[in-house]
Amino acid sequence: MPKIDVTRFMEQSGMRKARFGGYEPDDVRAALQALCTEYEQRLGRAEAQARKAEQENAALQQHCQTLT
Repeated sequence: MPKIDVTRFMEQSGMRKARFGGYEPDDVRAALQALCTEYEQRLGRAEAQARKAEQENAALQQHCQTLT
């Protein structure tokens, strides 16, 4: 599963620097929400792939048992 490039994400999110240091709180919240959404989607896909691989593995084990 590819890792999220946080630096690239921050640069592309359009966050503005605050006047006296740091980032604008609303921009940070929006960026973190987008990051969480992307993470949850990737996690869901990874879990689905793992379930599929487990099913294929079980089917192959069963097939090997019938062959022996």
